[in-house]
Amino acid sequence: MDALIDTATDDVRRVASELRPPLVDDIGIVEAIKTYAADFCRRVPLRLTVRLDGEAVAVSEDQAIALFRILQEALTNVARHAGASHVGVALACMNGVVQLEVRDDGRGLPPEQERSRRALGIVGMRDRARFLGGDLTVSSVPGRGTTVTAHIPIAEVAG
Repeated sequence: MDALIDTATDDVRRVASELRPPLVDDIGIVEAIKTYAADFCRRVPLRLTVRLDGEAVAVSEDQAIALFRILQEALTNVARHAGASHVGVALACMNGVVQLEVRDDGRGLPPEQERSRRALGIVGMRDRARFLGGDLTVSSVPGRGTTVTAHIPIAEVAG
């Protein structure tokens, strides 16, 4: 009974952490992306490069969490489905919009899957971006990889 309670408690903590990653709250979106990317590379056998042009970008908590969750889902999709050898992550801020791009060199998606409502990971990423007034695009060339790009307008952040 004690082991079952411990397992259930661990499961609840894991789910809560995945819904609101403490890493983002603790160190900010830029450092959270760096840390997550480094951890991802230890778990998944592929090359990952990170380009962060948003060192000074100030996004709201909701925006930071959405960007982080989109990154997690996109990298999970690469690891599970892409058959990629390299993935690049870029975060940039320009003209009041933060852009997150995840680009892999894997097998790509069939065109119908880019817009499919059955591709729950893609649907979830799009919903997160749209909830914040942004958008998310998925472009893919069979045999040449997939690019997931989120554009989210930067909200006023209370000082």
